[in-house]
Amino acid sequence: MDDRIDYFPSYELITGTPFSGKFFGENLRTVTQKGVQNVMAVFFGAHIGLSSIPSPEPEETLHQGSSELDDELVCEEALLESFTKA
Repeated sequence: MDDRIDYFPSYELITGTPFSGKFFGENLRTVTQKGVQNVMAVFFGAHIGLSSIPSPEPEETLHQGSSELDDELVCEEALLESFTKA
């Protein structure tokens, strides 16, 4: 065990039963901005010394132009949707 490493339950804060999926978008795969904000609020609440770090504006962190990763995500979504059509 390394005392410099700390586990933070971000996955559980999004997927946990008490939250009833309220942090997922319509496709039930994408985490909403509210979900991210909730996780970050809990994170900074648990790590008080980090609260002085300025938070980036959502526009700065989300989709700064098109990239290969964006294209791959769109393709993956199209592929998954093709399996849901009867």
